[in-house]
Amino acid sequence: MELTRVLWLASFPILVTIVLIRMAWQRATFSRTTKRSPPPPPVATGAPLLGILPALLIKGPLQVIRDAHAEMGSVFTMRLLQRKVTFLVGPDVSSHFFQGLDTEISQDEVSQFTIPTFGPGVAFDVDFATRREQFRFFGDAMKPAKLRSYARLMVQEVEVGNN
Repeated sequence: MELTRVLWLASFPILVTIVLIRMAWQRATFSRTTKRSPPPPPVATGAPLLGILPALLIKGPLQVIRDAHAEMGSVFTMRLLQRKVTFLVGPDVSSHFFQGLDTEISQDEVSQFTIPTFGPGVAFDVDFATRREQFRFFGDAMKPAKLRSYARLMVQEVEVGNN
């Protein structure tokens, strides 16, 4: 009888430890599975394959965005052909875009349209380190004192072009 009592007293702490570890494991697993990322924003309906292209041609881009904002709220996605574009309308939702990290928000994809404007090898057509250096140059060139000095040059250019 004494042996049974010793075995029981020895195994009881082990059993309690196993139960407590199992409960902690289940709680940790449950909290990981319940902490999900927010659902994606609603997607504007459009024609198959064409997306919102027909609406853009009929109403114009500004009215299409206004209609989607009124229908779906401040954050929504529109599909144009194969490209999905998510809109953040208003200061309360757009701050994430302006304060987001490059790992979260890719400016490269959004800003590809600037390449024909600035030319190849400038701004969003280069790697991040080169772009940051170029933006430093842009920043220096766009200071108010520099901009004032450009006005005279622009007037001269226009007057020479008209003669």
